[in-house]
Amino acid sequence: MKQTARELLLARHSGVTLQLDSIRLAAIADATPITASQFLPALFRPNRRLWLGLAVAWIVILTLNFIQRPSFRADISGATSVANWSANQAQLHALLAQTGPERSSSAD
Repeated sequence: MKQTARELLLARHSGVTLQLDSIRLAAIADATPITASQFLPALFRPNRRLWLGLAVAWIVILTLNFIQRPSFRADISGATSVANWSANQAQLHALLAQTGPERSSSAD
């Protein structure tokens, strides 16, 4: 019968499982639970430079995005935007008036 690599390794190291279990229990006994108030400092304190680098990178990305965004306020005045809106509304009403009877006749 052919054994898999997993079965061979488990058979070879079966005597070590008791040692590993005792090591696991010792590691768990030494571990202290972290409270909610200790979680954030434990997360950020060891990697301050990493988090600072990520924050600087995001600030640079957002700054570049804001700088490259076109300024719509300078291009469109209030009067032209209202005129465009009313023209668009008139076109929409005209299109709806044209397609209205066709929909009711096709539904019958």
